[in-house]
Amino acid sequence: MPLGELASIGIAPGRGAIVHDGGGRGQVVSCNVQNRDVTSFVAEAERKVRSQISATPGVYLEFSGAAEARAQSQREILLNSLIAAGIIVCLLYIAFGNVRNLLLVLVNGSCGAL
Repeated sequence: MPLGELASIGIAPGRGAIVHDGGGRGQVVSCNVQNRDVTSFVAEAERKVRSQISATPGVYLEFSGAAEARAQSQREILLNSLIAAGIIVCLLYIAFGNVRNLLLVLVNGSCGAL
């Protein structure tokens, strides 16, 4: 499939640069995703690129940007939520003094949310 069918390609003003990372040269390819969520686009692009391109030794592919930042944020939110839930359970145990009352409160609280 010709690249022109997949993307609008043009010359834009700006300064060219050779990117170096950890002593090695890098090539940056960027895109602006429209009419689609970034996470699914990056997942599909990464899957297709990795299946169709075999990198030579010393060359590696790295996908980063908004999708990577979003995934990192989701992991942090999950971790912080689990920590907060653990602290809440500990505080309830301290307040009620036994596991039976703690479980009754947790079960009633979760049934009320339904």
